[in-house]
Formats: sequence, C-alpha cells, structure tokens
Amino acid sequence: MTRAPAPFPLERLADIPERPEDFRLLERIPLTRKPQSWPLELSAVVGDEQPMVVLYYLVKVLYSPSAKRIVSIVDVISLYEDPGKPIPELITELTGITDDMVQRQRIDDALVASWLSDDPLVVAHNAQFDRPFFEKRFVTLGHLSWACSASGIDWKALGFESRKLEYLLLRLGWFYEGHRAATDCLAMAWLFHLLPESVANLLSEADRRTVLGKVRISP
Repeated sequence: MTRAPAPFPLERLADIPERPEDFRLLERIPLTRKPQSWPLELSAVVGDEQPMVVLYYLVKVLYSPSAKRIVSIVDVISLYEDPGKPIPELITELTGITDDMVQRQRIDDALVASWLSDDPLVVAHNAQFDRPFFEKRFVTLGHLSWACSASGIDWKALGFESRKLEYLLLRLGWFYEGHRAATDCLAMAWLFHLLPESVANLLSEADRRTVLGKVRISP
C-alpha cells in the first residue's frame, strides 16, 4: 500500500522564523496543478526550437539549442488501452488505474503516429524499460531516436546522489504525486526547466550515440 503524505503541520509555522536553517519548504510542481492548459510557455526564446517528447504517457516540449533550455510545453495526452486481463492490484495502488478505466479502450495508432510525425527525440526516465514496450506496440515508430534521462545524464556531476525522479525534484524543493497519468512526464519536464544543463548533458549523450551508429537502448 502506498503511504499517504503527512498533513502540512500548520502548528509549526511559528517555529520557522526562529530557526529557518532547520526547515525546508516543498512546493507542488506548477505543471501538475489542475486545471492546466497547453501550450504553456516556459521561456521567451523564439526561432530554433526542436521537438522533444517525454514518455510515461506523452508530453511534447520544445527545446531551444541556442538558449540550451526547454522553452514551452506544447501538449499533453494520456492514452489507455485494455490489456485484455485484470489489472494487478499493485498496479492500481501505484497508478490509480482501474479495470473500469481501461475497459474497451484502444489507443489510436494514427493519433500517436501523427503526434510523433516531426520525429522528435523521445525521452524516458527509464528508456531501457519503456522503449522495448513502445516499439513492440507501435512497430511503425521504431525509427525514432531515444534518450534516457536516468542513465543519460551525469546526475552525480550535477550534485545529486540518486537519479530517481522524485528524489531529484525533492532536492530542488518540489513535489508531485507520481504514477498518475501524465504527472511523471510533467515532473520530468519541470526538472529539465529547473536544470537546463541536464538537458544539454542528455542531448550531447544522445548525439554521441547517434554518431556511433544509432545504438538502440535495449533491456
């Protein structure tokens, strides 16, 4: 069972001014607040944006090579597909997805192909796990370039002891409820926005792999 977060201790607010060094403030990632609409501009840069898709569900962002940062979130889609068998209880606890939510649902292949028609770089925080499933399900999209934001970024060099997404954001003062629809993707996009150097690191690694023979990430 997933542990619920502790309630905010309002009674402790008076203690903070007395010894602020003993407290840390966490704020919800703004991209995960509801309601939210897209596109959403994150940085005022125009002219050389390149598309990038962040996976766990689909979040499309635009990256500016000249500014070396994500400049906008273009769109977000969440798609369900009936697996043809009951969803394990553990998965429902983690994701909130129930059998009723996916019953008779089928992902529109044409919609996904259209969404990825500009050949973006596809980023997943565990591409070794996600990519084989994606390419098995969408066999016509095996040509897409992929990058892994967990292993493709030197998080230790950036000052982090772990590469887990939730940990990285907590260290920066932000939280989110993970494993919910597009929330993981939006959290990753926010992390890239906060640490533009991480995106540059990721893209240099992705470019190196492409030059060396378009190496595919596999389990």
